[in-house]
Amino acid sequence: MVFVFLRIMNYLIDAYTIYAASVLAANSIIYSCFGAGFPLFTTYTYHNLRIHWASCVLAFLSLACVPFPFIFYHYGPSIRRKCKYAAQVDDFIRVLAQMAHRSDLVEKSPRRQLRTLKLYQCI
Repeated sequence: MVFVFLRIMNYLIDAYTIYAASVLAANSIIYSCFGAGFPLFTTYTYHNLRIHWASCVLAFLSLACVPFPFIFYHYGPSIRRKCKYAAQVDDFIRVLAQMAHRSDLVEKSPRRQLRTLKLYQCI
């Protein structure tokens, strides 16, 4: 279960880059709610189903969560296209890439290199 939680956290960070803190906070709240809720009915479950079947219920729940990372890996792009926050992240990353490309062009221009060289010679 921990491995599934960590993989989903990685997916959320990659999918919602600029909103990563908010997404991780919401994910932690949901995870904590499940952690707070399970002890409320665990004693009744173990008492009524006995130890073997009650443990099997938890194992089946964990087993049901195993395909989530693969589902998100396969359907992730279509999920992100439908989400307005993911679209904002894509636009932001596109702008950052353009700014980085422009700064590379500015640094590689001969005039800029000559000015930089003259500044270093003065120092």
